[in-house]
Amino acid sequence: MNRAVLARAFARFPIDPYLVLILGMVALASVLPARGGFADAFGTVTDLAIALLFFLYGARLSRQAIVAGLSHWRLAPYLSFNFRALYLDDNLKTLEDLEQSDYSNYLYQTSVFPSLGLNTTWVGGDENQGGFNTAYLNAYGKFYLTRLSEARNPARVIAFASARGIDANPGEVGQLTQGYFRVRSPFFTASQWGERYDDVDPASCGQVASRHGNRSIIAMIDGHTESKQVEELRDMRMWTDNATTADWKLTAISTP
Repeated sequence: MNRAVLARAFARFPIDPYLVLILGMVALASVLPARGGFADAFGTVTDLAIALLFFLYGARLSRQAIVAGLSHWRLAPYLSFNFRALYLDDNLKTLEDLEQSDYSNYLYQTSVFPSLGLNTTWVGGDENQGGFNTAYLNAYGKFYLTRLSEARNPARVIAFASARGIDANPGEVGQLTQGYFRVRSPFFTASQWGERYDDVDPASCGQVASRHGNRSIIAMIDGHTESKQVEELRDMRMWTDNATTADWKLTAISTP
């Protein structure tokens, strides 16, 4: 079967041909699993095949797309590639213990419960609040930063803030933990915060924590830090360059 025939066959499917091939390999492995010494050799071949797959997929990108990707703002350089800077006190000790005793759980806790949460909605984009969503971007425009150079007032906009969350499995009540991977602004398209800060409900003020003498530590995009009371953080001008008033909300782009 030549390449043209394969192309016509795959054209009938509304999904990527690579996905079809991957599913086919999974089905084949279920019927004819590798065993014994052959399994070890096949494992190496599989690793090489996966590496080749990603290379070929990446090779399909245009030069412009690759350059654009390299210029996007990323979290790691902002922290000098030292993610321990996001973990303090009990959280840091827990991570150090888990790193030695339960590595899979260590990786999970590292991603979910840092002491400082990222302002994901407005800095970097958050898929749960319209980030990277074509329909949302068409309706509201590009409302979040993806490059440091896009920040008009980097000394005024929050990148990180002291955070808290609930550590629980699905269906469980869980317990309050001092740390969470993101913090929410007081407003998005509507109000997101309650009327007052609740000591036991992280969602009352967007997962922001006031554990430092009733104050929250915030780090701005330009790298400097401040100590603020939670009530001071109700000002949307501290969360996004787009805000013109303290109670600003994201609104749809008006069309003629």
